[in-house]
Amino acid sequence: MKFIKTFLPLSLALCTITGCSSIFTSSHDDRSSHDNTVKNDTVANNEEAANIARLVQACDSNDADGCLELGHAYYNGEGVKQNYSQSKIYYEKACNLNHGEGCAMLGVLYAKGRGVIKDYSKSKTYDEKACNLNDDLGCLNLGLSYQIGQGTKQDYGLAKSYYQKSCDLNKGLGCFRLGILYTRGLGVRKDYSKAKTYFEKSCDLKDPNGCFGLGAIYFVGKGSKHNITAEDYYERACRGTHYPACDIYKELTESNDRVFVQQLKTCVPGDAKPSCSSLGIAYTGVTRDYNKAKAFFTKDCSMLGGTGCNELGFLYNHGQGVEQDYSEAKKYYERACKLNSDLGCFNLGILYAYARGVSQDFYKAEIYYEKACSMHNGYGCANLGFLYENGQGVRQDFSQAKKYYEMACKLNNGLGCFNLGDLYDKGKGLRPDFSRAKTFYEKGCKLKEGDACNNLGLLYARGNGVRHNPPTAKNYFKKACDLGSQNGCNNYRLALQKGF
Repeated sequence: MKFIKTFLPLSLALCTITGCSSIFTSSHDDRSSHDNTVKNDTVANNEEAANIARLVQACDSNDADGCLELGHAYYNGEGVKQNYSQSKIYYEKACNLNHGEGCAMLGVLYAKGRGVIKDYSKSKTYDEKACNLNDDLGCLNLGLSYQIGQGTKQDYGLAKSYYQKSCDLNKGLGCFRLGILYTRGLGVRKDYSKAKTYFEKSCDLKDPNGCFGLGAIYFVGKGSKHNITAEDYYERACRGTHYPACDIYKELTESNDRVFVQQLKTCVPGDAKPSCSSLGIAYTGVTRDYNKAKAFFTKDCSMLGGTGCNELGFLYNHGQGVEQDYSEAKKYYERACKLNSDLGCFNLGILYAYARGVSQDFYKAEIYYEKACSMHNGYGCANLGFLYENGQGVRQDFSQAKKYYEMACKLNNGLGCFNLGDLYDKGKGLRPDFSRAKTFYEKGCKLKEGDACNNLGLLYARGNGVRHNPPTAKNYFKKACDLGSQNGCNNYRLALQKGF
């Protein structure tokens, strides 16, 4: 058996990714954070205590605003020790008093698992009540749930409806996400003119994401204000603490490479051509300029491009153009996975399986491998099979291992074919069958899985399921060695010594 424990950028997959205003830092956005400046003097502490006492009295008198503010105080640790369980009590009372924001914050608690067991279904229920009470945050988060299929079936049409309501309630982030749907053609016909309209409203509402969006689609010149440059929009977003915008603004204004600057201005977030992600991948190849690649990936990721987010995660994971930082890698892999990037989910599973910047957790690895596999990522299926074969994070189950190896092999993943052949070869959970083993080893070998070639050579060397044929065995050992299999190299040397 064998597993893959390396991380995959999109470039490898084709051959064989914040700032405080980022839009996918967590599953749900909140608005309870206030100024957390520490007040050390006694007068300030006394004022905070008096304010908490006032809020308690107001909430006890069924003042919904008082309950909400008390919930915020416990959520942020302002004037009291931070306590999510306590914040839930007061948000719940505010919600019961029909305060929409109280319901929305309950949704945030359940989505993030703060003070409660994470429950996306309950989160959605509270978001629905909040939105029905015309709370912009509730509508925004409900739209997100439908966009990424969290706690409900993915539905871009409903996502659009809730983002629209959030935008109509003057939530800048709602307008931005509505614009994203139009730039990517998700549930609507792709329309840059409409996207620009929503980005403009978002930017006018002082949401830096909207300003970033205007910079990102400035390239088409479709309705853009011609006296304002893309650089102006990125600078405005940067002033709003949109750190990715700062990075791109710096590249556009300081680079002497005119071709690169033009590419960065005109690349398209998403899958259209020329896509930002494909240009970024090109800069990780022969050209090899990770700083420029990072700029392209940043633009794509900030516009909800899963590929860009995965590739950013890969750069941080391996310290390419940036300092190696597993926590940053995890952040971008999580964002990519939420954006339905199969590679993002797979790479996140690798982090948990091999304790890269996180505590080893095979249960979480299994969750992310399974999501990757469900999106037809062969490596995700193969590694999921490996967990079942070895009982890591799940109960050992050879039939489940066989199922996932079969899925991987059907997806033309050589590792899955090799592991499936290994099950038949060694009779793990089934009767040994050298003929079936040979079939899967052959496919794995054709898919350039070196160990599959090696094991195929062993069948010929031993005459298991095939006619004993040392020269054929030697040829497979050589191919295995050429593909990087150490076992293949060892067996090839042995075959030469024996004069095969």
